[in-house]
Amino acid sequence: CAAHDPASIAIASDIETPDKAGGKPENELTPDDTSYQILRVNFAINGEQGVTIPYTPAYIPLIDRMLKIPCAHYWWNGYGYDWARIMAAGHQVPAEHQIDLMLAAHILQSDVPLGLGFWAPFYSNYGAWKHLSGVDPEKYACIDGPQTYRCGVGIINDLIQAGQWRAFKEDCHDLYHTALKPAQDVGVLIDRPALGEFHTNLAVKQLERLHKGGALSAE
Repeated sequence: CAAHDPASIAIASDIETPDKAGGKPENELTPDDTSYQILRVNFAINGEQGVTIPYTPAYIPLIDRMLKIPCAHYWWNGYGYDWARIMAAGHQVPAEHQIDLMLAAHILQSDVPLGLGFWAPFYSNYGAWKHLSGVDPEKYACIDGPQTYRCGVGIINDLIQAGQWRAFKEDCHDLYHTALKPAQDVGVLIDRPALGEFHTNLAVKQLERLHKGGALSAE
């Protein structure tokens, strides 16, 4: 279906790692979190059903096929966490189809928490599930997919209705995939000693300005 009409389907995708144990909010995860071990991968193609697949040799080819399907893939904090681990594991996913819903949510409403557990009640009446991560990780993982899917449909529709879709599509999605990620892959050489000296100079100038401002205030 996706091969013939990519616009007709979307897949909510998500990975589970030791970093996510205990239901840690997605917005608190960063590329610097230590674990690159993928425990399982979750998928959903609608808001009613989800599957979780163990990341073991027997299932990795199937997971790879799912990730490569040329349709929209909904992630929550893909930019900040999941995508780096998926690519480090050797999966070459079509970049233009990867949509980070957490960034989309931030464009829609920038002054609220960005965890999936916070946003889900606006688009789903399922109820709480993040607490299941430690006691029933398989059920928790199966729920993650449909909840992500529901948020994806809702957030994207709300962005379009609010006239904010262009801001997300061009200023976040396209910028990352066409400029920031390729630059990250190439790498930027950093002169660490010079950077340290630069930070020191800035700190000195900041103190000078604060002292000068304090002196003026005293006068």
